[in-house]
Amino acid sequence: MAQSNQGPAIVVIQNGMASKKSWKEWYGSSWIRYMAFASVAMCMYLPDQVTTVASKHLTVALNIPSANTGVYCTKLYATKTLVNFIGSLITVGVQMLFTKHITTISCISMVLMGITRIALVVSFFLPNAAVGFYITFIVHSFVRGSFESTFYPLGADDMSTISLSFKGSKVALWAIQVLMDVIIAEQATWMIASHLVIMLLITLLATVVWIVHCKFKDAQSEESNAVEEKEETEQAEHKAQPVAESGQPGKGADGGASEPAVSTKPAETPKPLSTTKPAETPKPLGNVKPAETPKPVAADTSSGTSAELNGASVSQDASPSEPKSSDAKTEEKKDEKDATGEKAPSAFKAFLMRLVGMRPVKPKEHQRCQNGCCNLSEKLVVKRDLTMWQVIRRVISPFFMCVCGWPLKNFFIPGLLPYTLVDRSLCHPINIVRMFFTFIVTFVIHFMKVNIESMGKPWGRAPRGWHMAWLFFIPTVACMPFIYIALHYPQGVIFQRLHDNPLNVGILSVMMSGSTTIIDTMGYIGISACSKNDQGERGNNSVRFIAINSFVMQLIASFTYRMSAGYQIIRRKYVDDVTNSAPTDDMSWIAGLWFWISSTLSQSGYDFVHEFDGNIREFVNDSSQVAAPAS
Repeated sequence: MAQSNQGPAIVVIQNGMASKKSWKEWYGSSWIRYMAFASVAMCMYLPDQVTTVASKHLTVALNIPSANTGVYCTKLYATKTLVNFIGSLITVGVQMLFTKHITTISCISMVLMGITRIALVVSFFLPNAAVGFYITFIVHSFVRGSFESTFYPLGADDMSTISLSFKGSKVALWAIQVLMDVIIAEQATWMIASHLVIMLLITLLATVVWIVHCKFKDAQSEESNAVEEKEETEQAEHKAQPVAESGQPGKGADGGASEPAVSTKPAETPKPLSTTKPAETPKPLGNVKPAETPKPVAADTSSGTSAELNGASVSQDASPSEPKSSDAKTEEKKDEKDATGEKAPSAFKAFLMRLVGMRPVKPKEHQRCQNGCCNLSEKLVVKRDLTMWQVIRRVISPFFMCVCGWPLKNFFIPGLLPYTLVDRSLCHPINIVRMFFTFIVTFVIHFMKVNIESMGKPWGRAPRGWHMAWLFFIPTVACMPFIYIALHYPQGVIFQRLHDNPLNVGILSVMMSGSTTIIDTMGYIGISACSKNDQGERGNNSVRFIAINSFVMQLIASFTYRMSAGYQIIRRKYVDDVTNSAPTDDMSWIAGLWFWISSTLSQSGYDFVHEFDGNIREFVNDSSQVAAPAS
């Protein structure tokens, strides 16, 4: 009786566990998940990329005066960076109050971002589009910042997909712009309209897919919670049942009395199996992995009689030998796979995996010590979380790399290089070439990162190792005197060699952008690597510093953008293409440099205060500053 009724119960239990596991496996490998993260990452920064790749065509389509092109773009970038930071900060505070509703907050932010992008497209075709587009773009940046703070925590396990999609969107947008330069050259309005329509379509698709993804994610969480509660209840009932049956010793020899033991899902408690290995049935335990098939033995050992153990062995021997042998071979292969790691992929697949930042599974770090010995117990390894001061000391060099990278580049590009030195009609090829070399630099560093393991480990003390990346800051420093002289000494030789010379200005722009990109990228890699402890793990303080660094860089970038706008305004007040009317003729170069720095700070503060008064209208409608008709 026990043998005939035991099998169906076990099959039911196995089917129940398989259905639970299949749901999680399906969700983890579902195309909805990867398509959601890829589409959102691809569309999230499209407005910023449009204003960067096609900044010349955007200002022409919006009828911005040629002399105010650099100021308009710089003010747009400065304000959007600041409000993006404010939006992220506010949403982080909201998440702290509603920690269990992050997916709901994310869906709401995504819908709002789609609405603001529709308004952005509409504002481009309205009268006085320059002001309307500016204001709508700032509002969109605030909403996008609120979405960022929910998107990245939800996509922490899919950062390789997000990074690849983001880089792919930049390359695709650049390629589309180059194609339109060939097909519809000198049609700025059509170019920007095409970019905005493509952006809107991708955003609508990403919004739908993201909402579906969040719905599936919430459904999975609710179902997993219900399953956990049900399993806890069944385990409690199973623990209480032996106590009730302990007062009936006569049921041990009765075969029919063992049926309730099978129906109580003994598979949920596999621990007795590892400690109880009956010598009467060595063959089933030798051929079948105990942890994989705990149900028959656990059901037999619950009664504690040798008769039922013998009955279980007979029922197992009576089953066909072919499925049993195939299962044994499969389990042996699984054992070998667990012991030696996953099968090595092909050369082409390994190249693609490294290209997107993935690596084949390797032995865990806790299985080896620093001397190379294996099978070292985790208890023998001392794991200590670094203090905040220790983290700061480790990452101080990469941190200043980040400061001298992206924020410093924002001061010069695109306001000064190329729009201040070259007429707007000659600037677009410079921007396209500069972005192409930036892609090359970023791709090379990414390829090095996924193939050179030492870049992802603590760098040690400066100035050795990867700290030598500071040498790439030399071209940035070397370019600064040429830019300063060309901007403030119109009658000099350097000004004559750079003014309206796309080739020379393009070389300066590529050198400045390339060197700062290397410094900035290496800085973020260094902070991620140097914040780890000696065991290669990040503690809570390391994670906090990485988050703080992201916020600090946004603030510094907004500040340098604002400084660049203030400098362009104050320079135009004193210097033109013919004479130098600034009160620096009788000053030493140090006094003159301090005059420009102090005047820039004062003008930047004034511009920031009056930003909320809508002073962008002064640069949109200031016809006195128009050097030439819009072209």
